[in-house]
Amino acid sequence: MNSGLLTEIEMMALEVPVGTSKRFMCPSCLGGTSRERSLSITRFWDSVKFNCFRDNCPTGGIIGVRADAPTF
Repeated sequence: MNSGLLTEIEMMALEVPVGTSKRFMCPSCLGGTSRERSLSITRFWDSVKFNCFRDNCPTGGIIGVRADAPTF
């Protein structure tokens, strides 16, 4: 995933309060032909989880998780 896409997702995440999720138009697939808000961004206190729900879009991941962070 290119750094420009990650930067754009990080900027979108600033609009999401910690502990909540919000839908956006995916900057990668642009919501397909219907231009839907297919990208879900969930913000945690230490990370951001994002996923595009369109079948043909590979955009998804986690930003900001430390490698040594405990998993629960």
